[in-house]
Amino acid sequence: MDWGHYFFSFNGRLNRAKQWLFLGLILVPALIYEGFVTNYLGVSWKEVGRLFSTDGFNTPTGQKALMLMLPLWLIIAFLSLTIGVKRLHDRNKNGLWIILFIYVPWALGFLHSDTMGVFRIAAFALNIWAFIELYCLRGTRGDNRFGPDPLAPSG
Repeated sequence: MDWGHYFFSFNGRLNRAKQWLFLGLILVPALIYEGFVTNYLGVSWKEVGRLFSTDGFNTPTGQKALMLMLPLWLIIAFLSLTIGVKRLHDRNKNGLWIILFIYVPWALGFLHSDTMGVFRIAAFALNIWAFIELYCLRGTRGDNRFGPDPLAPSG
């Protein structure tokens, strides 16, 4: 497998197995790094959610956490974008669908007023749809406009 293409290219197709592999390759180191950050800051796991909320960044500890976690979040955001686009290509969908699957729910998450319950429900529904589309459904059988079937026998 060409790891450079896997992580840094927006071209081609990616099957479900490699999507799940990406999740494991990113999730484990990210959790370990977050554990180091919370240990370094002297924060318990119970306080992590509050620390990484928008209100938590107003505290000195929250600002340190933001500075330590921001590089990791940016790397994960970029890699999620490249992997997600290739997975959408496997489903024969344009990569721009990633905006609906990743960025719209993220933006709706900032609307956290009690009167914004509809937006939370919409974000949740989009997350479920994205999970099914990206992690559960098989890609297009055979070649499509984005390239050959990654599950086709080579030869």
